[in-house]
Amino acid sequence: MKKISTSIALSALTLFLSSCGASQVFSPAFSPINPAGAVRQSAANFQSSSDRVLDLVSAQMRQFYFQNNDYNNDGFITRDETHVAKDGTTILDKWDLNRDGKASFEEFDKARSQGASGVNRDSIRRPATRMWERINTDQNDHLTREEVIAYYISFYDHLDDPRVRNYRERAQRNAVDFFVKNDSDIDQKMSFSEYEDAYAKQMLSTLTGGPINSPI
Repeated sequence: MKKISTSIALSALTLFLSSCGASQVFSPAFSPINPAGAVRQSAANFQSSSDRVLDLVSAQMRQFYFQNNDYNNDGFITRDETHVAKDGTTILDKWDLNRDGKASFEEFDKARSQGASGVNRDSIRRPATRMWERINTDQNDHLTREEVIAYYISFYDHLDDPRVRNYRERAQRNAVDFFVKNDSDIDQKMSFSEYEDAYAKQMLSTLTGGPINSPI
């Protein structure tokens, strides 16, 4: 009788899941995987995704910088809109690629996206790496929730203020919120790719006057 009841229960459950569009949950087929290969592929996918995020953020930053220099909003940066040095040179000389006396956004974007001093993927990755090394106290390949919390609350370790307890509690809540939001694959670990994505977005938010909610 028990076997019959169990069979009926399983049949009912399968019918219910099918009605919810979840009939594929119970599948007898299993595909063998290579764990090491899967991890390498996952890391490669995250890195590729992170590169795209950093490229997108740096492009938006360059657009912001252009708009900030184009004071009359005519779509060009002219000599009058830049600082002229005593020797007569100006930063426009580096942006005006076709030498017509003004820089369009296309010229500005191309000039500012290149080189070690440009606004590009590497200019975000370098400071993100330095910050990662400060937070990642055990120097492994991921951040834990505890490491992020420790970094957030460390700013209040030496404050002689009766409100420090409240500050630390708020910092801990912010740290947990930051970790949860940016642990993209929900594995309770934050990889460098996940962290630098969060870092890049925070740089853009800070630049454009948005909220500051992550360590940078």
